Amino acid sequence: MSDRELEQIASMPRAFLDGLGVGLSLVDARTGRFLFVNQECCRILGFAEAQLTDGKITFRDLTHPEDRKRNDAEQHRLLTGEVSSFRIDKRYQSAEGNIVWADVTVRGIRDSKGALRWCSAAIVDITESKLVERQLIAARDVGGLSTWNFSVKTNSSDISGGYNALIGASAVGPAPSLETLLARVHPDDREAVASVVRKAITSGTGYVQEYRIVDESGRVRWLRGLATCIYDVAGNVTNLIGATVDITSRKDSCLQAVPSKMRNVLRYIEENWSKPLNVEEIATRNGVSNRSLYRFFKARGSTVSDHIRRLRLQHARRMLIEAKPGVTVTGISLKCGFANHGHFSKHYYAEFGELPSDTLRGGK
Repeated sequence: MSDRELEQIASMPRAFLDGLGVGLSLVDARTGRFLFVNQECCRILGFAEAQLTDGKITFRDLTHPEDRKRNDAEQHRLLTGEVSSFRIDKRYQSAEGNIVWADVTVRGIRDSKGALRWCSAAIVDITESKLVERQLIAARDVGGLSTWNFSVKTNSSDISGGYNALIGASAVGPAPSLETLLARVHPDDREAVASVVRKAITSGTGYVQEYRIVDESGRVRWLRGLATCIYDVAGNVTNLIGATVDITSRKDSCLQAVPSKMRNVLRYIEENWSKPLNVEEIATRNGVSNRSLYRFFKARGSTVSDHIRRLRLQHARRMLIEAKPGVTVTGISLKCGFANHGHFSKHYYAEFGELPSDTLRGGK
């Protein structure tokens, strides 16, 4: 590259260079001083263009002191010709003193005689994802969560220690792909989990989902997963960052605390949720009195009718998420025992925070 070619780069339309959504810079390979920066680079580093290109600030000056040794080592490899480029996650200190995390790709550029003269750097702001990662790590340390970071583009994950064991895979195996994870999910829950993940990626929403997995020994365990989305500058979801915790013992303990006759009642309702049910029939079928049923559910802050309705709503949600083209909300509400569509929508919104029609669209 000649000095003339360098001038041509600097004279490229700013609307093009500033609209790429990635911080771009050109620096002197030996001194690290900025020769050119675009608008996104200025935003990430927190300096005006004139401040960065006046020759007083270098890339190393802005690099966080704790990351300079790693950065210097990579830069040395570039200068000696050991590598032609390198990629590093590192921290910058902005003009306001804030810490900015960036994914930086640096490439060496040689002049017409083959001498290394310049370095180009593409900088992507990853501060948000790093903050979420640290919050999840803190939550993991306090609450025993297993954390993960799923890359949408590469379909690969970074996982915390113990995550593989949590999902019933080999503890020393590689981080699971989405397909590997879904293969572990109980068949009855698999489509619902796949749908909430797809919805999160396409609509940029997080989720909280309880589901069962089947480990290598065939044992069924309950997990609760929660996730949030990370976006690029164009607003596209690049990563799902989340945490998963085993809630099997809580599920088991809740059930064991229930008297045996009432466990039979709950099981009976679970098995017959789609049929017409009333208190008298449930009591008679399970050898309990109406009064004892009333007291049992009251102690749980509910009623028999509320419990049945909530169970039907949960089944309706699963059907809406898994619905094939042509299925309607009205059809599902009727199948789940709701004769009044308006009442169904009202109860559904109160339970899940969205209308059934929204769930149906999101599950496609």
